Amino acid sequence: MRHCDWNYARYSPPSLLACARELGAKTAIVACTPPPKEVLAVADIAIIPITGPEVVTGSTRMKAGTATKLVLNTITTGAMAERTDFKGDLIYAFIMGAVMYPIVVHWVW
Repeated sequence: MRHCDWNYARYSPPSLLACARELGAKTAIVACTPPPKEVLAVADIAIIPITGPEVVTGSTRMKAGTATKLVLNTITTGAMAERTDFKGDLIYAFIMGAVMYPIVVHWVW
């Protein structure tokens, strides 16, 4: 197993990405402003949703935070959907919709 000098890469994102790549990991960056060229050179994947200026003056994280949240939620949802069994979800939805929902709705009314 290869070893990376983490003391050297402690506070620098480009060196952390280079260290991870050196260990064989795929690297990615999510940023709402264009990152420095040395970071882009080391990252395998760059996801950069450019959001522009904020609507409310003085606010620094409304649009960028929402954009980052949407990107990360999309990545994790896609990873989960890729690894789950669709037939199991379909059977569960059928049972809930055809059996449980009429019973509960009838009971509530």
